Amino acid sequence: MKKTICIGLMFCMFMCVGCGKNYEKDLENNQSAFIQKDAAYVTDAQNYYNECTFADDGAGYYFTVMKEAGYELFYFDDGMSEAIPLCSKVNCTHSDQTCDAWYTESECMEGFIWYENNSLFRIEQDDATKNVYLISSDRDGGNSKQVSMLWSGDNIRYKFKTIYFRSMIMHKGYLYYTYQLDVNGDIQYYRAPIAGGDRELVGTIENDEDVKQFGEVHFSNNNDMIYLSLDASLNEGEERLFLLYQYQISDGKFDNIYKEKGTYDFKWVKDEKGNTVDKDGTGWSGKIDVMELAFDNDGYMYINQMMTGKIIKYNLMTGESKQIYQIEGSGNIAFYNNTLYVNNYDIVDKTKAKTVVLSLDGEVLDEIITETSDMYFGDDKYLFFRYYADYAKSKKAEGTEADYVYMVYDRNTKECKRILQGLIR
Repeated sequence: MKKTICIGLMFCMFMCVGCGKNYEKDLENNQSAFIQKDAAYVTDAQNYYNECTFADDGAGYYFTVMKEAGYELFYFDDGMSEAIPLCSKVNCTHSDQTCDAWYTESECMEGFIWYENNSLFRIEQDDATKNVYLISSDRDGGNSKQVSMLWSGDNIRYKFKTIYFRSMIMHKGYLYYTYQLDVNGDIQYYRAPIAGGDRELVGTIENDEDVKQFGEVHFSNNNDMIYLSLDASLNEGEERLFLLYQYQISDGKFDNIYKEKGTYDFKWVKDEKGNTVDKDGTGWSGKIDVMELAFDNDGYMYINQMMTGKIIKYNLMTGESKQIYQIEGSGNIAFYNNTLYVNNYDIVDKTKAKTVVLSLDGEVLDEIITETSDMYFGDDKYLFFRYYADYAKSKKAEGTEADYVYMVYDRNTKECKRILQGLIR
């Protein structure tokens, strides 16, 4: 990548949208530059949904936006009315790959980005060897360097397991991830040190149940635990297998703590134009709906049952469970700061949406109404939302059709504003 810029950023876009509170002008040297202030020393996975396209350094927020030829990296903080490309070039139009904020698909695989210990991290594939590396850089995108090799080009047969946004997590100095050599093989579970060094094999999920194909991998975490959940198709029928593993960071133990067979009867109903108009089926036949899970720090798992809308609290030690809330539509569930966040949206029109904040026993603490329920990051100050083409087109801003729209909800003022919109093309 072309990023070899220094810490003093010449953000020409700041002159248009206003300097963020966490940047300051370099007046002493009379330069049109902005100097980054100190960021927080973050070591814990920080995202509500482990959304790997978003990072928070304690001073500002970074996120990647999908483009036709790759990804563009943006920045936002308290003093800004709009998000800006993380680019240092004077008079840059930010419209093509000559921009410092643009990455090709191989330079920033899946658009994944993390922050920890004063550095940004992404995944890069070497076009020649096909090796895949964890890359670190300064917060301005400069001084990129290889940290650890995640897998070699010899493994290109496997299905890249990170198409789902929760299949990697950065937590307490390591990137946790999985990969699989083929759809019928075992799944290897690794962690790579972000300070540099070789990856470590945490454990192997063996295909000992006549699994036809493993499904998507979900990572969750609490203070000392990494949870890995996945479902699998058995044989040629509709029977499925749900597996839940936990990795205890303090002692390195990797154990299967839950295993359940059942059937998953669920499908989206579409009209003649291909638009989603309803959902159909009885859902998961067992206790745990494998699609939406969250974990607290006290040994409880929270389940959002996709078909029924029931929010279930499940004791991982005793197996006891109870319903604590009911949503009207569909959505996601996540744990943050001893509260639960549940997206509750109309499946036909996702712009009819609210996010419900719950206590761990189901008491409603807050209801947040926004243009869309597709929340993908949040903290105590802001909630970030986005929507893409199918419903972005119905929400034109100033007569301009947008492929994507990003919004931020201020938790203090209760106001929601658009900070970015544009075209993928």
